[in-house]
Amino acid sequence: MGTTYLFNTTIIPNTGIFNVEKISEEQVKNLTKNEFTSAIGHESTAKVFSILLEKEVSVNRIHAELGCLDKAVCLKIKGRLPEGKILTIDDIKEIGYEFFLIERID
Repeated sequence: MGTTYLFNTTIIPNTGIFNVEKISEEQVKNLTKNEFTSAIGHESTAKVFSILLEKEVSVNRIHAELGCLDKAVCLKIKGRLPEGKILTIDDIKEIGYEFFLIERID
């Protein structure tokens, strides 16, 4: 079954073979309806996930690597941010965002 992580960006955290695809908010809800592990490093991103999932998602600055059958649900901001910019939840909504699923398949 593997672990489902929440990431605040699209990133390949380690070596392996991965499948990456854009997913809908409904798919995000389905993928996280049971257990998940937050690897979210930013408060505003945790708030977006909390609102979407209708449950608390905490900031959890951990080093996460995807093992075989693990997956990551990633929130990707639509746009390039100025260096050092810390976004509010309103900033994220204004800029826009999309979700991606990264699955380790090897």
